[in-house]
Amino acid sequence: MRYLIVLGVVFGCALPFALRGPAATVFSRGPSCEDLAGAPELELVLGAPEVEVDDTRPRETIAALDMKSRNLSGYARSGWVTNGLTLSNLRSGVRFTTGQVSFRNGSGCAAVSKAEIHIGFDKPVRILIPDRYREGSCARQVLLDHEWQHVEISRSALAAAEDRFKQAVEGLSAVYPIHADKADDARRQAEEVAAEAVEGVRRSIIEEITARNAAIDTQASYMALQARCDDW
Repeated sequence: MRYLIVLGVVFGCALPFALRGPAATVFSRGPSCEDLAGAPELELVLGAPEVEVDDTRPRETIAALDMKSRNLSGYARSGWVTNGLTLSNLRSGVRFTTGQVSFRNGSGCAAVSKAEIHIGFDKPVRILIPDRYREGSCARQVLLDHEWQHVEISRSALAAAEDRFKQAVEGLSAVYPIHADKADDARRQAEEVAAEAVEGVRRSIIEEITARNAAIDTQASYMALQARCDDW
């Protein structure tokens, strides 16, 4: 039986943003709530993926890894087998520095003054190509071309993320400072609002990457790729 090829991507991500900290700057006297107004400072680190190509594994091993990672039991029985795979893990974290003003009656106000955001790949993205395809062969090149598309999807989504995070953080100026009957509640609410803003951006990045990967991992796409070569 001639197998149809499948070229997959296993895309993992840390959910949700890991909160590192947060660090707070507390003002007991002197500064007023008006001093906390405005958008937080943004420190953004985007970790573009490094790539490693592994062509030392049999196709059966790659197929087993794909089925285990994505719970694809029964999918090989339909005549499909994984012939290439991209493994990646997108991670993210955020740390807030929060300014707070407390009053004698216990009330207060607060605003995040700095948001440190990291999102990217802390480990190299791995492209797995079966060892049966020799260097320079048509099949190997088709597999590599397809798997590199998955890598470029992640890279382009991260490149576009900077403007999204900037807009989200700048939008916080419309709600800061936050006032509450208890100063600690003001601080908590200020950080929750900031966390929701940056999490919305992170979630949109994940959704975009997932959708674009799925768009090139279709039966029609696989059959078109297979038709390009005779050496499967």
